[in-house]
Amino acid sequence: MDNPVPAHLPWSEVLDCLIDTMPTAAFYKGWDDRYLGSNPAFAALLGVPRSEIVGKTFLEVVPSALVPLDGAADPSGPAAPGLRGGEARIVTPIGETRDLLFRQTPLRAPDGRVLGVLGTAEDITLQKKAIRLRRLYDALLAANRAVVQAADRQTLFERICATCVESGFRLACVAVADGEAIKPVAAAGVTAYLDGASFSTRDDIPTGRGPAGLAMRTGRPYIANDFLADPATAPWWDRARAHGLAAAAIVPFSEGDRISGVIAFYAGRSGFFGADEVALIEQFAATISRALDRLAAEQAGQRLTRHPLVRAILDAVPAPVLVAHDSEGKVITGNRTSERLLGIPPDGNLSKCGAPEQVTHFQHYRNGIAIPPEDLPMQRAAAGEVVAEDELELRFRDGRSVFIQGNAVPIRDAGGAAIGAVGAFLDITQRRKGEAALAEARDIAERAVAAKARFMASASHDLRQPLQGLVLMHDVLEQRLPPDLGGILAKVRSCTTTLCEMVDDLLDVAKLDAGIIVVDKRVCTIDDLVAELLPAHAAAATAKGLRLRHVASRLAVRTDPALMRRILGNLLANAVKYTRHGGVVLGCRRRGQLARIEVWDSGIGIPADQLTNVFEEFLQLDNPERAREKGSGLGLAIVDRSARLLGVKVRVRSIPGRGSCFAVEIPLA
Repeated sequence: MDNPVPAHLPWSEVLDCLIDTMPTAAFYKGWDDRYLGSNPAFAALLGVPRSEIVGKTFLEVVPSALVPLDGAADPSGPAAPGLRGGEARIVTPIGETRDLLFRQTPLRAPDGRVLGVLGTAEDITLQKKAIRLRRLYDALLAANRAVVQAADRQTLFERICATCVESGFRLACVAVADGEAIKPVAAAGVTAYLDGASFSTRDDIPTGRGPAGLAMRTGRPYIANDFLADPATAPWWDRARAHGLAAAAIVPFSEGDRISGVIAFYAGRSGFFGADEVALIEQFAATISRALDRLAAEQAGQRLTRHPLVRAILDAVPAPVLVAHDSEGKVITGNRTSERLLGIPPDGNLSKCGAPEQVTHFQHYRNGIAIPPEDLPMQRAAAGEVVAEDELELRFRDGRSVFIQGNAVPIRDAGGAAIGAVGAFLDITQRRKGEAALAEARDIAERAVAAKARFMASASHDLRQPLQGLVLMHDVLEQRLPPDLGGILAKVRSCTTTLCEMVDDLLDVAKLDAGIIVVDKRVCTIDDLVAELLPAHAAAATAKGLRLRHVASRLAVRTDPALMRRILGNLLANAVKYTRHGGVVLGCRRRGQLARIEVWDSGIGIPADQLTNVFEEFLQLDNPERAREKGSGLGLAIVDRSARLLGVKVRVRSIPGRGSCFAVEIPLA
């Protein structure tokens, strides 16, 4: 195709200025695929001076260690029509490996000819690494799930290999020591690589000096990131080349205290295994080691609980009983009751300890908070703790919740070391449901009371207005009716007064319950508080032939005067009401940082078993017939609520037949 390229594009100065202002790595090339210009960011990305780029192709600028990700010889060229770029892996002159993403657009002449390419390059090394690590992490999770389901060694090995290949490896293999030989026992992927291959633990033969033998002898992973150039892998170069294997990681695993085998991962690209990848792969090996230990402990535990006598005793117990067979609580078996409660097949492992979790269809909660497996009673007891009356909630995937409560104690060997645990539990689900129903009913009742209180408080004006009108009409009638009707009017006045007092008391209680009263504390003296109270109650005391006395005090306190007068007024009214002979005394004493205002009477007194009940609504100890002239029974209830609102204490002591003393303790100013 005739498409000549000029020695220097007439618009090169414009392009130079354009790419120099671009924040990303940028370049432009001629039709012959040689660079005509680039910005400093592009030179830094390739790791070469900017002066060494112009006039060269991409492969001439980048060292021969270029590893194309898409198999193309040069992902940044040539400048064919419609080219959009690609990905490449390069090794910079200082040995740093980078993954690059090229994007480029043809530069066309007015007649449509492609004169060159304008392009950008982006370092996607971290993104590629993140993708690889994510795939490895997903494979690890899948391997953990495989471990949960594996009932024997062979199934475990096969599932591990399958999940590794599903995550992107070309080959995964588990091999175990058999004498001096290392024999593959499970594999997935391009398993033909293993056909006829031999591996050994001996260090005096080439197949024993390879990655598998070295990993077995040293107990450390062996990484062959360039499999086809590593001397240790020489006996297998031809096989690896034929099956597209370019890198390998061989990691040993153990059973008990001995290294028993290796798991090998093969990738189709050299340089695949960085430090992070190796760390995740080592977790694969640790997973296998834990699983093998778990299988061994499980088999030992099953032998114990399968003893006919032990099994019969456990199954005869109607409550769930669990047995932990190791000091970490990784293997737990139970009786038939526990298996039915937890939905576990007979002789299954009930443990949720460690990673991966053994039982996945329910989760444990304590006080509504999810708890880790190591905080469960059986695991704590297996570690040596005595667990008493621990209460847990089990939330199942099907939406059920089961509450259990029980104890767990460690099983100890002859030397006193914890080697397992035994736990017995009770299903308390019905009890908890009853408690929840009771709490709900109580909540409904409390909301109803609060709603009633809010209604009464909001209706205060509407309720008082008709009563005030009734009082006014009584006064008018008293002036206009003949004197011989005065007795009837006096009874109307008495009824109206009693009704007003009862409504006032009800509305005061409603306001206190509704929480709409705002406390306004200020400094005032005791005499200021009681100055208005004595005249208000003197007439009632005189009418009964009682003496009402006040002991003056200039102590200053900090309180809400209106609420405190309401408290003291109710205490005085109560004292006058329940005193038939003698009198009532109001005085104040200083007790440390408190002023103690006391109301003494010589009334009927209060039985000892009723002292805490006198503050309840509508309770009148000497008024079982509910005579209305003896009040509403709300006076002390108002005292109690007002005191709580002010944050002060009301104390009472009494001797039946001799009198009572109510005291209010207020902080001094």
